[in-house]
Formats: sequence, structure tokens, C-alpha cells
Amino acid sequence: MGLFSIFSGKKNKEDKPKDSKPEKLSFDTALGHFIYVCSPGCVPPEYGYESEIDWPGADYEDRLGVYIDCESPESTDASRCYEKLERIVSEKDRTEYRVKSALAEHFLNEKPQLICSEPGKTVTKEDLIKEMKLQFISIYRNGDTVFSVYDGFCFDLRSEEIEVIFKADGSMEFKYCEYD
Repeated sequence: MGLFSIFSGKKNKEDKPKDSKPEKLSFDTALGHFIYVCSPGCVPPEYGYESEIDWPGADYEDRLGVYIDCESPESTDASRCYEKLERIVSEKDRTEYRVKSALAEHFLNEKPQLICSEPGKTVTKEDLIKEMKLQFISIYRNGDTVFSVYDGFCFDLRSEEIEVIFKADGSMEFKYCEYD
């Protein structure tokens, strides 16, 4: 409808406005409603689907953000990464412990000076694990899986979010911002 048609009550012959946007690609599963995102400016570029899934104990009211990559930038099929997400969810407790445990061990063994604690108090792996909460999982077509973890102010870092990256080759990386 044109501007005049809206006020005069007359309808245009066209069913859709000329400036209408195409519907977003999405799909529904038992885990949730997934919406297609195309973010070529991200590092790495993201062509996939995002959702929030039920995850008791997650940082945001027992909801966890997830991203699953498409098979390629030209495809909208994300079945391989979705299947990996299903495996992660089916092993929720084991997955969460593995991520938090790796992070706690990294700081206890590699960066103990960044652990916040009261003077004279020894912080254990279990103390650190108890304070951490998962925030987001990203599953990429190259086989990498990234877990974003809220540290619960356990560490003296510029940001409370830490990434634990399980690489396709079996190695692990940690990303966080230390103070200068």
C-alpha cells in the first residue's frame, strides 16, 4: 500500500509491500527454534543458526546460547553441526565438567597469579568449577567447538568471559583478556 492508500483506506493491488523483507530462514527441533545468521564480519565468518536452549545451571536463567555452522557459506544445511550439538547436550554434565575442569586446571597450573582469593585461602579446582557458568556454545564446520564461560569473578581478568576452544585436532586453547 502507498502512503495515501493507508490513510484513504484504499488497497493497492499488490499483496506484499515493495519494501518487504524476505522471511528469515529457521527451523524447529526438540532443542529449540534456530534462526539463520549471516555474519561475514565475524572472526571466523559465521554462516549458520543461533538459538537458546534449556541448560540447567547456565548463566542466563538456565538458558544457553548456541551457534551451529552451516556446511559452507553457500549452504543453509547445518545438520552435521546440529548432530554434534545433540551429542553435547546428551552428555551435558560430562561436557560441562570437562570444560570447567580444563579451565580450572589451566589457571591453577599455568596462571595461578590470576586467581582471585582471600589472603591465606587456598582455592581448589572444585572451588573454581563451582563458580563458573557456561554462557554460549559455538560449533564450527571445521570441527572446532568453542565454549564461552562466565568465570564468576574467580580470575583477575579484564572480562569475565573466557573461551575454551576444543580444536578439531584434539588440542585445546583458552582465550581471555588479562590486564596490562
